[in-house]
Amino acid sequence: MISFLSIIAIGFFLGMRHATDPDHVVAVTTIVSRQNKIGRAALTGIFWGIGHTLTIFVVGTAIILFDVVIPARIGLGMEFSVAVMLIILGLMNVVSFSRSAQSIARIQGGVTTHAHSHASGELIHTHTHEPESMSLTRMDRWFGNLGFYRQLRPLLIGIVHGLAGS
Repeated sequence: MISFLSIIAIGFFLGMRHATDPDHVVAVTTIVSRQNKIGRAALTGIFWGIGHTLTIFVVGTAIILFDVVIPARIGLGMEFSVAVMLIILGLMNVVSFSRSAQSIARIQGGVTTHAHSHASGELIHTHTHEPESMSLTRMDRWFGNLGFYRQLRPLLIGIVHGLAGS
């Protein structure tokens, strides 16, 4: 019994050390920082953890039960996919921050004003968009009531991250 508890304790502390690796911190903070409530942020982190754990459990079980050996090339490919994903998440953060800073400066009474050229080749001009007409706002309105909508992305990010850990 003592040896079993020792194994559990060592596994717990190694898991905690693994959870504080920089790649985990970046992945989780990127997706959690988009939430405006602590409960939603916690739920987002939980779904990321479920995806990460699920992948490691499935791949680890296959390795143990079926004596599967993952070639180094595939392992490096999985690590590379996580690196690409982290770069994309970082770019999403930079773009999101940039858009937030610009929209705060341009919001005038609930209407966003910006300048751009249209596909028809018109000269750059300024016009307004009502917040409800913007595509992300529409997606949030359409899918926002579905329970899986906000949690699907962190679950998928956790699954991809778990592949590299496997």
